[in-house]
Amino acid sequence: MRFTLKKSEILRGSKNFERLLQHSKKLEGKFLRCYVTTIPREADNPAPGVMVAFAVKKTLKRAVDRNRVRRLMREAYRLHKAALLSRVQQAELQVQILFMYSSRRDGTRTLPSFVSVQDDVVTMLDKITMMV
Repeated sequence: MRFTLKKSEILRGSKNFERLLQHSKKLEGKFLRCYVTTIPREADNPAPGVMVAFAVKKTLKRAVDRNRVRRLMREAYRLHKAALLSRVQQAELQVQILFMYSSRRDGTRTLPSFVSVQDDVVTMLDKITMMV
């Protein structure tokens, strides 16, 4: 299996985001929030089974920091998406996921390490896999 994140797997469009935020289930981790919605997959729809988006609020003031956190989330998802993809293909569903970074509640503005972001992403993907 190739560990890639194709352009077609990225969630785009304001209608998709509106539907995702209105009809989603919310999961919380130490650093991340995750919004998940499932849609029955249509036979003629060539869209991939899982579409994902990554967002960082502007509580991180510097764009360099926001981009770094977004890259960390993408990399963690890319490495651990295989189990979710196989489960979604069996269930014939389309899953839309939004990973959102929320700064720490204790007020510190330090950037998370890759290991901590990866732990959050893995636990959320496990929960999503159980939901599907």
